[in-house]
Amino acid sequence: MLQGMDPFQIRQAIREVRTLKQNILEKQRFRGYSGRARALGGFVALVAGLLLQLTPWGTAYHRIFAVWGLVFLIAASLNYGSLVYWLLRGREPFLSQRVPQLIETFCIWFVTGTLTFVLWRQGQADLLYGLWMLLFGLAQVFNRTHLPKGIGGLGAYYMVCGALCLWFSPGLFALPLVMGTVFFFGEFCGGLIFHLEGDLRRLPCFFGLEPREKEVSS
Repeated sequence: MLQGMDPFQIRQAIREVRTLKQNILEKQRFRGYSGRARALGGFVALVAGLLLQLTPWGTAYHRIFAVWGLVFLIAASLNYGSLVYWLLRGREPFLSQRVPQLIETFCIWFVTGTLTFVLWRQGQADLLYGLWMLLFGLAQVFNRTHLPKGIGGLGAYYMVCGALCLWFSPGLFALPLVMGTVFFFGEFCGGLIFHLEGDLRRLPCFFGLEPREKEVSS
């Protein structure tokens, strides 16, 4: 079929196919999450880790468990609260196409919650940090085609950290700063990925150093 075609025409056709594929992927990307909200969630995790690590109050396992549960609720409220705000403003016209993605994400949260309480009841709290990191990273990898570029690499970061935490799990739950540090760096980078979307010119805006354009979402 390509016989007789000019090499320039072949290269042009390949470029057009690549452009079409890129446009399709861009239309599938979900931009309802806030980069700033995600970074703020990472900051909350770091503060929690520091407080638990540096105060005598944070030595009891049940208190550490309760604090991380609270951190999860705060981070989820920040991230999904911004998502609800996005949807209410009508900035995501294809909500019906996003429902399967959200269902996949909540399925991972359900599995994470189930395994968390099973391990807790079995007295295996030292495995929790690794479990949380692994499954959170897995969620990033699963959804990478619908999210800004770089999320797949972020998922790999969490999975590597999770594997290391499982390998060195004995006594790890008593070191909450490990959990806080991993999630702080991960969520800060995730926030940058969401906000920038490959455009470094938006970096000052992330830190509030210049007015935010109305048509650009974080």
